[in-house]
Amino acid sequence: TSRTCHHCGHINTELKVKTRKWKCQNCGKTYDRDINAAINILNRWFNGDCLKKH
Repeated sequence: TSRTCHHCGHINTELKVKTRKWKCQNCGKTYDRDINAAINILNRWFNGDCLKKH
């Protein structure tokens, strides 16, 4: 979730674990890695991706 831009969905496969802030190669937005991941998790929750399927 921390490698995926929450704005455009681009996945930065070159992002290193120690990198805390990064700029999306696709849309140019700059993010704190943890905040970006939290927004992605929140978006997944609201989209129903985190709910168990029975």
